[in-house]
Amino acid sequence: MAGEVSLSSRFSMVQPDESAGGRLEGNINGKINKFSYLFTASYEENGVQRDAEGDIPGLQYGLSDAETQNYFTKLGYQFDDDKALQLSYNFYSSQQKTDLGDVSGDINVGEKTYAIHVPLDPKKSRESHRDKRVILI
Repeated sequence: MAGEVSLSSRFSMVQPDESAGGRLEGNINGKINKFSYLFTASYEENGVQRDAEGDIPGLQYGLSDAETQNYFTKLGYQFDDDKALQLSYNFYSSQQKTDLGDVSGDINVGEKTYAIHVPLDPKKSRESHRDKRVILI
């Protein structure tokens, strides 16, 4: 049996506010007689990402305020030297929960699209607002 666990962090050196994020991942694998197994899991949270000028990239291309989970399992049985059975399962989820909205630019005139914080509507809960995208023109 073998395995490993790793932990990493990230933040923007340009503007560290709200940019902290982290990733935790691990795996374990091995073989017991004719059975083999592999389990992997990862969880990542991204804070607000920023470009070199300190602007938040537009939501279409950025991963600001995203939460990602990935779980993978593979089980195997070796009948003989020529025959084996393997079963695998993978779960992946990536959700962007943010109060950011895009400010559309125009590539033809050299204006980039960037994101800004959009005030929340006090009549709506934060959770119902988080998964919506707002386009400001």
